[in-house]
Amino acid sequence: MITDGEYYESLYNNRAAVPDFQSFFDRWAARSAQARRELDVELDVPYGDHRMETMDIFRPRGEARALLMFIHGGYWRSLDKKDHSFVAAPFVNAGAAVAAINYSLCPTVKIEDIVLQCLKAGAWLYRNAGEVGTPRNRIFVAGHSAGGHLTAMCMAAQWPRWRRLQMADDVIWNGGDEAALGPQCERVHAFYLGNAGAVGPQSRPQHGGTR
Repeated sequence: MITDGEYYESLYNNRAAVPDFQSFFDRWAARSAQARRELDVELDVPYGDHRMETMDIFRPRGEARALLMFIHGGYWRSLDKKDHSFVAAPFVNAGAAVAAINYSLCPTVKIEDIVLQCLKAGAWLYRNAGEVGTPRNRIFVAGHSAGGHLTAMCMAAQWPRWRRLQMADDVIWNGGDEAALGPQCERVHAFYLGNAGAVGPQSRPQHGGTR
């Protein structure tokens, strides 16, 4: 069994593995700026009180057929929703709205905190579907790199257990019968990460590369 910490850190260092990584970032930035110029977008819509709890909502022409909540990557510690605005274009052109969300970054917060912010964003979109102009029953979630992990955590969350847990920072999903939502945090993390060991509820990624 390999016990070298630097080896495991290197597995997450995509910048070292891709010498021309900056060309990808430059292309993302250019295409994202174009998307914000050309598409119908409402920037920095708050879904919570923290300054990082905002989203950019891209709307199609006419009635939205669905909504995609997109979660950016960056090894849980870097990048921003504005770096991924380009993702919205093909979905908007196909008649779907896109909400690209921001979240707080490690090491100032734990991964558990980021997961809860993603759930809060999903709850906000469900709760405000009418105002946003999207169908409440056709909300999808996707993400890039670390955003893929956060997407899986959203899918694994035990939403109906939220009210019974009576957590101090609970979020209420005001659906038709005001059904509660949220994860049983430790159990959700155990479900997804219990055998991984590398990342857990207390993790704050600080070293290695950026995804």
